[in-house]
Amino acid sequence: FDWDDTYAKYDYAKGYQRQLEMYQWVFRRLGYKVADEAYLLYFNGLKNLSRFDQKLSFEKHLIRLNCNDDWVESAIIHARSLLFRDDLPLPSNTCDRCSYLKKRYQVSQKLYQLAADPKPLC
Repeated sequence: FDWDDTYAKYDYAKGYQRQLEMYQWVFRRLGYKVADEAYLLYFNGLKNLSRFDQKLSFEKHLIRLNCNDDWVESAIIHARSLLFRDDLPLPSNTCDRCSYLKKRYQVSQKLYQLAADPKPLC
């Protein structure tokens, strides 16, 4: 298991680090001394075992992360400003969520059209 490779390839790994950085920011705001380093106990399911035997097996990895929570406060302020806007922000072509919602909307519109104008099967 190569955490650096996983971190480079997948957004969920970056999300784990962002989550830890947010916790660090919260604890610092509460007056606690918090180290910049954080540890992630990561369990990776073993999917290539020869037998299942009704048992799930995992590898455990302790991953040291160098965190920086400098971005958190401005992200919270920005999120709050979006919540208080009267209009919605524009979608982005680089946003996975925007792309998913657009595609989902397109599929739902096709389904509604099919339901409204059913064609005979024979």
